[in-house]
Amino acid sequence: MPYQMPNKNSSVNKMPNILAISGLDPSGGAGLIADIKTISALNGFGTGVVTCLTTQNTQSVLALNSVKPQIIQQQLRHLFSDVKIDAVKIGVMCNASIIDVVAEELSVYPSIPIVLDTVIEASSNNSSFLDRQSLGVLCEKLAPLARVITPNLSEAVRIIKKNMPLTKEEMRNMARELYDFFFLTTGKLIYLKGGHLESDSCPDVLFDGVKFVSLEKKRINIGK
Repeated sequence: MPYQMPNKNSSVNKMPNILAISGLDPSGGAGLIADIKTISALNGFGTGVVTCLTTQNTQSVLALNSVKPQIIQQQLRHLFSDVKIDAVKIGVMCNASIIDVVAEELSVYPSIPIVLDTVIEASSNNSSFLDRQSLGVLCEKLAPLARVITPNLSEAVRIIKKNMPLTKEEMRNMARELYDFFFLTTGKLIYLKGGHLESDSCPDVLFDGVKFVSLEKKRINIGK
């Protein structure tokens, strides 16, 4: 029997319903498709709201087409009216109008944990998703709603206007600065992704405002 997604009136919840809010990458390597695959692999039920449609493959992004903010608002309201959402993961937002709508709708549900991935540009060819003004709106309106924020090093450099870290110790210092920049309270997390560090490994840093956890894997050459 296929899994039946529980709505708010269901007495049985066999797995958590996770909402991914992001763009659609046709290659499936990032964005909404990748999020849904990850949620499924971790035994969650993935739901999705589309913020933009991209023209891209594994090498580059050629075009970005934003979904109208009112359509995104309708997607969110109609979904939340029926489905019990247990957590939210936010990806690419495209512009300030979309950020405003998503922040407004999610602020109604303060108990739902939110993971914010501060997607600013595509890693494949540095195509920009957010201009400076929109990034400011994201930091002001969406970041305070998040329990976990997951910038990579390139994004962190743009957010706090610091030089690219060259060592793991500099990464830890950057994670601390990001925490102080985004959060006024404890109980939240910065997950700083270290894939851009010049190293044979990919060292990620998790910081909760007090202590650090290092997560490190050997870098894999994918032949590009």
